[in-house]
Amino acid sequence: MTYLGLWVVLAGTEIGIKWATGAYAVGEVFPFHVVAFGTAAYALAFIHFLDRAAESALERMRPALDLSDARVDAIRIELTTMPATGALVATLAGAGFGLLQRYVFVRPDIDMFRYADAGWPWAYEFVVMVLVSWAVVGVFVYHAIRQLRGIDKLYRRHAVINLFHAGPLYAFSRLSAQMSVGIVLFGYVWIAAYPSGVHRPLMTFVFSTFGVLLALAGFTFVWPIWGAHQRLVAERDARQREAYQAIETTVRALHDDVASMELGRIDGVSKALAALRQELALLETVSTWP
Repeated sequence: MTYLGLWVVLAGTEIGIKWATGAYAVGEVFPFHVVAFGTAAYALAFIHFLDRAAESALERMRPALDLSDARVDAIRIELTTMPATGALVATLAGAGFGLLQRYVFVRPDIDMFRYADAGWPWAYEFVVMVLVSWAVVGVFVYHAIRQLRGIDKLYRRHAVINLFHAGPLYAFSRLSAQMSVGIVLFGYVWIAAYPSGVHRPLMTFVFSTFGVLLALAGFTFVWPIWGAHQRLVAERDARQREAYQAIETTVRALHDDVASMELGRIDGVSKALAALRQELALLETVSTWP
């Protein structure tokens, strides 16, 4: 409700300005303004959601972590809290990017966006909301990359791999999917609401940005589970090597029994060999993708 209220205030202020200045008729709503002026609220809500999802996933992964409660709590803080310096840099970078796109690319097509070109409405649309929205987007990107890096490190350094009890290792796969869907959804809604008929440079810039969003979505889907996949593959390969070594030893024993005519042992050795082959077949069915 807090983030929804923030969205209503930011977008409602813009719509109220347009009604008051006659940019469009009272009662009319320009969809792009609803989307664009809700960006900051959406990004903040998404950060909050991902932090809760990370805490929940960490709890589900707890059985696969050979760590003390204090160390797990420290990891939880690392996954859900951004350092001030990094967040400040991300804020400034996001705000700078917003100003660049607004003054270099959007300004020539100002009429398409029904933006004001002077006065306090212009200040709200071209200064206040640009700084607020894109600053928060910059922080979201920083938060997402930092969280994904923490998850990858968690899998690579602290996860205890058990091929036959891999459920806890799948804990963060839901978060990675949710993050990807949230990013793609934001991009598609933005594109759907974007004014048509803008000049080619702006359209090229918009679709390039959308392409980066799609790449980020794919990256966020794969990165958190890639470390787990590699650990599971390594464990399965090790178990398969052990099984093949046992098969080699069993085959040699079989040959020795045949050579020495110890035929009474052949049945037991054959059963051992069959059991090892079943083990290999079982290992092949183990999924290494959480």
